[in-house]
Amino acid sequence: MIGALEAVNRDLGALSRMFTLALQAGRLSRRPNFPRLPEGQPRQGFMEHGAHLALRSYLPAEHQDVLDFGYLTGRVLVLSKPLCDPLARSLAQAGAFA
Repeated sequence: MIGALEAVNRDLGALSRMFTLALQAGRLSRRPNFPRLPEGQPRQGFMEHGAHLALRSYLPAEHQDVLDFGYLTGRVLVLSKPLCDPLARSLAQAGAFA
């Protein structure tokens, strides 16, 4: 999934390519400059399926759907405090989701 800045940059890239093709075809005398917007760093820390299932087993049923949604869609969930501690097998109290 790409963010808004990345989407704008992809559109600018397509527009830039169109002008380049028109220039090569002799329809334009020069190509305008299309400066790109700064993009964020690539995401890191993707969760493997086995780790997802292990984490899911620690959660109560009402939190499992949220974890599944994040895993399947690639959405990042922002937590105000850790949701679970796998070593202690303990869950955070209510209000874990920001």
